[in-house]
Amino acid sequence: MIGLQIHEKKIIFSILLAFVFVTVLFASQTQKGSQKNIKYFYRISKFPTLYPDSTLVRFDIAIPYNDLVFIASDSVYKTGVKFNLFVTDKEYNAVFEKNWRKKVEADNYPETQSETTFCRFDTKSVFLSGKYKIILEAIDENIGISEFTELQVKIPDQSKKKAVLGDLLIYPEKHDFSVENYENFTPQSGNTCRTDFTLLSIIYLRQPIENLKTEAIWWGKNREIRQDSVWCKQDGNFLILYRPYSIRDVPQGLSSVQFRVSGKEMKKTASEIQLEVIKQVDYSDEESIDDAIEQMVYIGEGAAWDSLRNADTLAEKKKWFNRFWQEYSPASDSLKNPVEEEYFRRVRFAIRQFDEGDIGWRTDRGKTYILYGPPNDIQKSMDSMMRNMEIWVYNNIEKQFLFVDVTGSGTYRLMRVYD
Repeated sequence: MIGLQIHEKKIIFSILLAFVFVTVLFASQTQKGSQKNIKYFYRISKFPTLYPDSTLVRFDIAIPYNDLVFIASDSVYKTGVKFNLFVTDKEYNAVFEKNWRKKVEADNYPETQSETTFCRFDTKSVFLSGKYKIILEAIDENIGISEFTELQVKIPDQSKKKAVLGDLLIYPEKHDFSVENYENFTPQSGNTCRTDFTLLSIIYLRQPIENLKTEAIWWGKNREIRQDSVWCKQDGNFLILYRPYSIRDVPQGLSSVQFRVSGKEMKKTASEIQLEVIKQVDYSDEESIDDAIEQMVYIGEGAAWDSLRNADTLAEKKKWFNRFWQEYSPASDSLKNPVEEEYFRRVRFAIRQFDEGDIGWRTDRGKTYILYGPPNDIQKSMDSMMRNMEIWVYNNIEKQFLFVDVTGSGTYRLMRVYD
């Protein structure tokens, strides 16, 4: 890793401030009505039914406020959204259709930029086994631009299986579905977990299974990292399988999670989901704040930084941590510091994206991403020794970074910086 001089670190903070400013400016221009395609999240979930040749399919749609164009009207911001769902069979015969329309109002501009407040739509229907084409269409009524998604879904014939396991879903917050009805709650449309959550699946047993075993297996980086018991509630021949998790207890980053079901004379069956855990650093324990301090090494300088590194108690570390970031807050009276948030967002991205045998934020590409953000362009090729190389181009600072996979193992080293 190449070191940073003090004046270079000041430039880095200037870039971070500029990045945050440009993001806010773009949002402001969008607010005024610039045209853009509407974006949305969707989840199509399959559940077993009493009949072997059919499956219950649930459609969940979520649209963030900040993907709609709001227009100021009197003292509020207004928009409207239409969503169309259309399903055909393989002969293109219509088998299901659902349409929604919703007017949305927001009291203030920040609310219109919210990523966590959603316009939500959901519906479900039973489909016979076969292949289907699904068309989703979202329309922002203020600009009239549609966003289409077309996909194929296969509903299998489950008649030869002793047990049919449905999809694995994520529900916000911890739930005890032995006393709560899961149908009263809406599963997440996205797979990112920032707070406590519950995983749920449903299995239909066509006949009693001896020695039935249920377990949850977590995988990360091609190895098993966690194994948990799964809780069950019986409802006739259906078993509701669920497991609540505290965000503090699960591994951070991207994981594959399986609910596995096995038993005597029964073929093992599993339902799997990819989920990403992002832990918000609240510095409630010394380990969290120590990790954050270590990740700040690229930008640490000044009296507050020196005091932070030399602090012995958790209280002292919190004090000097906050003091350090206050110096770079664009709004001193705000409870949030967008520069701090952007820095640690880049750290989390580097951990996920640049796993090269070392923790992603410690790698050369990870460090460059943290300091300068996403490049304007990445040029991939091979050098004269047939080694993979990447050139990251940054137009705003007029620099290019050359990375080379020197060992052929996927470990990229920063070889040169071009001005």
